[in-house]
Amino acid sequence: ARVLVLEFGDLECPACAWFHTATLPWVRSTFGDTVAFAFRHWPLPYHRFAMPAARAAECAGEQGKFFEFVDAVYVDQDSLGSVALQQFAVRAGVPDSGAFAACTARGGAVTSIDEDVREARALGARGTPAVLVDGYLFAGGPDSAMLHTAIRTAIGRHYPPGR
Repeated sequence: ARVLVLEFGDLECPACAWFHTATLPWVRSTFGDTVAFAFRHWPLPYHRFAMPAARAAECAGEQGKFFEFVDAVYVDQDSLGSVALQQFAVRAGVPDSGAFAACTARGGAVTSIDEDVREARALGARGTPAVLVDGYLFAGGPDSAMLHTAIRTAIGRHYPPGR
């Protein structure tokens, strides 16, 4: 991939769900393999289910189903808190439900989530979704047109015409 789109998201944030389910699929269909995507956690403290969902996403990731879990939560975000995280894991295809349950039941901090939050703050992000395109931080979740312009600019910077 030539360009990285990095999202710092909160799995309970409606704007994050919109960005993830509406804007990113458009980018994927428009740019294909030219763009790589990465997701980092930024569970906001006033979202009651954001941290448990982030922990569950990490647990799904231990079984190779991180992005599938994130997708499942964002698609049915209104159910977060009323549907057990185990159900999102089933929808995501997490193979070992026992290991998933044991992982989500662990107490204490999750180092990778804490590191993601510190990184978002260090970059100057002010809310979710915080989106970077090739290192450029948007003030808010960019729409398709803004993302298109930023990606085209980044592609041109890395691969100028005639090169």
